[in-house]
Amino acid sequence: METIHLGLGANTEDARSVLAKAAAALSKNGLQNMRVSPVFKTRALLPPNAPVEWDIPYLNLALEGQTDKNPHDFLKICQSIEKDFGRDMDAPRWSPRPLDIDILLWGDQTINSPDLTIPHPEMANRAFVLDPLSYLIPPRVIPGQTQGITCLARNHPQHQPLWFGIMNITPDSFSGDGLSTQEDFKATVENWREEGVPVFDLGAESTRPDAQPLSANEEWHRLQPAMEVLQEYKNDSLRAKISIDTYHPETARQAIEMGADIINDVSGLTNPEMIELAASSNATFVAMHNLGVPADKEKVLDISQPPIDQIKSWLEGQKRIWEDAHVNLERVIFDPGIGFGKNAGQSMDILRNV
Repeated sequence: METIHLGLGANTEDARSVLAKAAAALSKNGLQNMRVSPVFKTRALLPPNAPVEWDIPYLNLALEGQTDKNPHDFLKICQSIEKDFGRDMDAPRWSPRPLDIDILLWGDQTINSPDLTIPHPEMANRAFVLDPLSYLIPPRVIPGQTQGITCLARNHPQHQPLWFGIMNITPDSFSGDGLSTQEDFKATVENWREEGVPVFDLGAESTRPDAQPLSANEEWHRLQPAMEVLQEYKNDSLRAKISIDTYHPETARQAIEMGADIINDVSGLTNPEMIELAASSNATFVAMHNLGVPADKEKVLDISQPPIDQIKSWLEGQKRIWEDAHVNLERVIFDPGIGFGKNAGQSMDILRNV
């Protein structure tokens, strides 16, 4: 079995549905253990003086899977699926496409034949390929390149960062936007699905200054009804990724069992139980630098030292702990913790040097 990566795009009125059905068709044709990136919306790539009716935004995603087929046979499968969705292979280049499936990577192989080139010859130049792919294999270096996919994506002028929609399931949110009923939560979920929000970040405990800490049981009591609502979409291959904002290992474990993709740990992935969970699960973990949770405005970084140096020193120390615990660092996102143990000037310095 070979692990491969594909790029899918569509710019029809029902593009999202097309992409979901295309992923299902690939699965039906033997692509196993699929992982799907968030969906990115991008402007159409067009030549000069293109017809105005071609200027239709695309939805793009990257897909990882395993197959025992050879590359040329798999290419024929992809082309057959494209035709099934109405693609005209003789249509002009850059014209609207109901479905486009590109083979981006085939393991570590390099293939050059009249009908197939792998790695895809244009992938390093296209943000709509790099951005979704960076979610799946961030540090991978494409054969022929010197930088990893994430670096290529960030340096591209059309780079789109992956953004989170924040859902505060708490009555004491610092921003006053807490969702207190299941009906409010359902309405927000449906609205965000229509808007294409790629990640839902759910938090049930406020971390504002002077907030009242919750026990793991109290936190889960708030989160569980929301997670039950999200179960309705668990079979949607293009569903938003689910992030749970918690520093309780018990909550994180229950959330992962119910389909959470990301654990957003404001305590910095320092709890040994949380580190063990990061090592044993397939979830991504956000580790936030802090000097205490909830935040204490009187406790900040040493003002006589550059904040960047202090944070980098903390991160290097944590990385050694994570590596010793066999945590896959490809699945750790570092959050410098703006406002958590930093005054306004220190936070601005961090943002300038992010």
